[in-house]
This record gives sequence, C-alpha cells and structure tokens, in this order.
Amino acid sequence: QDDDDHKKEYCNTQLDIGDDKKKSLERTVADEENAVAAVDDGIKALAEEISTLEAGIKALDKQVAEATETRKSEHAEFKELMATSSAAKELLGYAKNRLNKFYNPQLYVAPPKQELSEQDKIAVSFGGTAPPTPAPGGVAGTGVA
Repeated sequence: QDDDDHKKEYCNTQLDIGDDKKKSLERTVADEENAVAAVDDGIKALAEEISTLEAGIKALDKQVAEATETRKSEHAEFKELMATSSAAKELLGYAKNRLNKFYNPQLYVAPPKQELSEQDKIAVSFGGTAPPTPAPGGVAGTGVA
C-alpha cells in the first residue's frame, strides 16, 4: 500500500508539473499570438502611412510641375517685357537725339559713317553704286527707324 501511495503521490506531482508546464506553454502561445497580432497591426498602420506619404509625394510632384510651368511662363513674359523695354529705351534715345539735332545741336550725336569694304570700294571705283547705308538709330527687330 505504501508503494501505491508513493506512486499515486508521484503521479499527482507529475500531473501538477505537467499542468504547470501546459499552462506555461499556453500562456507563451497566447503571448506570441498577441505579439503576432500587434506586429500585424503595426504592419497595417505602416502600410497606410506609406500610402499616405506616396499620395503626398504625388501631390508635391504635381505642385512642383505646376510651379515650374508658372515660372517658365513668367520667365517668358519677363524676357518679352525686357525686350520691349529695351526697344522702347532705344527708340527714346533715337527720338532724343533727333530732337537734339533740331533744338540743341551741340548735344546731337551724328550716326557713324559707313566705311566701305574692299569689295565695295572696288565696285564704286568701277562706277557701281555703294551699298545703301543703314538708317540711323532705329530699334532692332521692330521695323521702327
């Protein structure tokens, strides 16, 4: 009987140890499942954040492209404005010089005399005509003389 009691006690002890081990493993499995679920939630959150950032990047790319087009058109307008301003300045200088010719002759600047090239000198010496002199002053590219 003592032997059976010891065996029963030993078996109960082993059952308790087995139950403890089982509970410990079940807790470990539950903890691991919770960890996996947390990692999955983190992955989903990061995927959403990535898609949000990609959408933001696309929006910024679109804004940059629009800004580039705006700058290009503004640059073209600026170049045109500067060309127009330069042409107007030349025209005003020409008009001022013409007015000085009549009203203030000492400030008048005569247009430079055209010097004939060797070919033109030869043509003139043989009785040909000299090439026409360009109109004094004027605004380049506008047809205004």
